[in-house]
Amino acid sequence: MDSVGDSDRISALPDDLLHQILAAVGDAVTVTRTAVLSRRWRNVWTHAQRLVLVDQRVIRGTKFEDFVDWVFAQRGNADIDSLDINYKCRYLNQYPAAAGIPHERINRWLRYATQCVVESLNIDLPYYYHEKSKIKIPMAATAKYEALTELSLFAASFDEEELGGVRTLGDFVSSCCPRLRKLDIQLPERLQQLVLHTESLEELNLYCVEDLRTLDVTAPNLRVLKLKLACCLHESAVKVSAKRLEEVEVHLPQEGVSRLDMVGLTCVRRLGSIGLYFHGQHYGPDRGGGWWLLENCPAAEHVKVSLGHWEASNVTDGELVDLTSFQGAPLTFPSVGRMEVTVKAHQFPEGHLVASMSSLLLRTLAGGGIAYAVDLILG
Repeated sequence: MDSVGDSDRISALPDDLLHQILAAVGDAVTVTRTAVLSRRWRNVWTHAQRLVLVDQRVIRGTKFEDFVDWVFAQRGNADIDSLDINYKCRYLNQYPAAAGIPHERINRWLRYATQCVVESLNIDLPYYYHEKSKIKIPMAATAKYEALTELSLFAASFDEEELGGVRTLGDFVSSCCPRLRKLDIQLPERLQQLVLHTESLEELNLYCVEDLRTLDVTAPNLRVLKLKLACCLHESAVKVSAKRLEEVEVHLPQEGVSRLDMVGLTCVRRLGSIGLYFHGQHYGPDRGGGWWLLENCPAAEHVKVSLGHWEASNVTDGELVDLTSFQGAPLTFPSVGRMEVTVKAHQFPEGHLVASMSSLLLRTLAGGGIAYAVDLILG
């Protein structure tokens, strides 16, 4: 047996197949070390289509930021499918000044990534950067945002004054991301307005948004909408126009009054979890929009309800409605096959939980003649 010939068979494979092998490896240190295997392998890794750079996985004696810069310099401007930069320095909490990477350097990585990454980019930084640094998404003139399909932003800050009002997040998404299908924004800061007009967006998630004052979404292909707003939109409604919505989850604050203006709810199949507040057999003010959503989603098949207790001291005369004696037509769901009700039982005074549950179920089941599966979850 020719052992020498056998040991070099992998080097005889075509470059495209070698790139797939290195993409499966992912780890940048391991991938770059293949350059020492032979002259044939010297530059193969620079065209690997997936790289994962982690701060605790670098060549001994090399700083993480220097290793990242070296990898990018060796690769040049070659396209790459997936790039993951994970900087979670273990010493950052004890020595943030010594351990932190200057944000100018991070921004250079972002500019490089937006020029070369064509499918997936993830840059994971410690929370320290969100408080002290200014990480900026490069403008579209030097980036390949026409290929961007998913965008997730965690604890990002949106300072429109710094931008001089020239570009907002809505402008960026609507005009620079023609193929964006999913937008996920969690814990943003200074995001005061979000106006989206996009044909491609299919999923929009806004989680724990505190500063928002204007939300206006026009997305004809939107399928999933999840909103958890921590502020009350006094001056503007939550405006959504999406004719193909299939799943909706909306959490609005109970303080103040937030208006819902949503078009396209007739196709919604999954609803919730939505907040409903009862005071015994009485239904509290619908400031969070939960009851409004129930009334306007007639095709819902799966409904999730978060049932809460409304203190009588929080309402004025006429705001509590006795559902057991209410003369209006009962609210029914002709398509619902399952209703999940989550209750934090310790928040209900003695005797209120049974009355609240009975009022909710009698009100929604009356006249329907449908077999409901009700899951009661006590929190």
